Amino acid sequence: MDYSIFSRFRNFKVFAGCSGGADSTALLLLAAAGAREYGFELTAIHFNHHLRGAESDKEAENAASLAENLGVKFQLIDLDIPPGSNLEARARAARLAHFRKLAANDPQAVVLLGHHADDRVENLFLRLFRGSNVSALTAIRMDSSLDGVRIFRPLINCTRREIEEFLRANGIGKWAQDSSNFSDIYGRNFLRNRILPEISGKFPHAPEALRISLANLECDADFIESAAEQKFASGDPEKISFWQNMHPALLVRCLRRFLDETFGEDLPVSRDSVNRFKTMVDRGCRGKVELDGRRSLMLDDKELHPCLPPPEKILWQWRSQRSIMWGKWRFTAEVREKMPAEVSLYTACFALENFPETIVVSAAEAGDKMLPFGRKSEVKVKELRIKRGIAAYPPYPVVRDQCGVILWLPGIRHSGRYTCLPGGGILVISAEKS
Repeated sequence: MDYSIFSRFRNFKVFAGCSGGADSTALLLLAAAGAREYGFELTAIHFNHHLRGAESDKEAENAASLAENLGVKFQLIDLDIPPGSNLEARARAARLAHFRKLAANDPQAVVLLGHHADDRVENLFLRLFRGSNVSALTAIRMDSSLDGVRIFRPLINCTRREIEEFLRANGIGKWAQDSSNFSDIYGRNFLRNRILPEISGKFPHAPEALRISLANLECDADFIESAAEQKFASGDPEKISFWQNMHPALLVRCLRRFLDETFGEDLPVSRDSVNRFKTMVDRGCRGKVELDGRRSLMLDDKELHPCLPPPEKILWQWRSQRSIMWGKWRFTAEVREKMPAEVSLYTACFALENFPETIVVSAAEAGDKMLPFGRKSEVKVKELRIKRGIAAYPPYPVVRDQCGVILWLPGIRHSGRYTCLPGGGILVISAEKS
């Protein structure tokens, strides 16, 4: 209960969750002292979930009064919780979304939460019942990051009893009591009200032993996470070889990191999905791996490709913009007087005369055809792609004119349109995949 723990946040913007319960009251009491001592900007945030009618409104009023008495700025946020199952999870997600608006990606911003040692023990059991690994078992940590939001929990080593004793010692004898906490319909309440007291009665040393075990588990998790971070940073996760024969403890963390960077969602991956992915990469299998309802990967002989929508088509005015990006492909246009000495499938040469000023770069569409150079009739793009041994995914770019006529399939085939002639200017377009 020492407010010097806040010295690291000098000149920060600090947002403290303030429900009005014992833990958040103690948190705000300490944070207010820290703000006065270390000069950071402190705002108390109260979320009104509007789930308990007048009781919810009264808690909001009390939280505002507490902040006012401590000289702390106060912000009330009315939460609109979307429908669905698992009310607690939906409420957490809604609160995090608002904290993200306030503090995400700001290195000088931090969110304070009042989680304490008893919360960690309850979380341990809840995660054990889900089959979680050590990272999830110890997810409630003093200093962590979630979806770009830095989370700091100053009370993490204090028990609920110690927090209440601290409040009484500071002249605070009343705080909000959420009536829903007494209902065993929620798993956390069932543990808190019935199971954990039974365990403590049978094994008096269990509470302290569990806290020690959590500290040991967090140490182990930190080591594995650091090793996974080093592995991810030092390799090329788009290569199949990166994943082959990787230890499962590293693979699940590297995979989650890869999916977060690719899909923008830091969500866990089920054990079955991880096992399917590992089996396919270790055996060198090709095909699609469905990880969940929204995320899947396509594996070929050498690379894995996230199944994402293709990039939007680009109208390229190549005279004024000599280089563009389409997804991971860079296209460059250059006007020359004669043909380059070497031309590959990733270079296309066109007669400059009458060539359209605007061309289109997009993904291929079903049924697309083109007239290859040297041929008299059109051929399906799909057939040309298969002949070159190029998989359907990820989508390859197609260069067209604005009427939809295909001029070039980078890496596959040049068309017979705008054929270069001696003595005329030449437009050279190159494509390179980063």
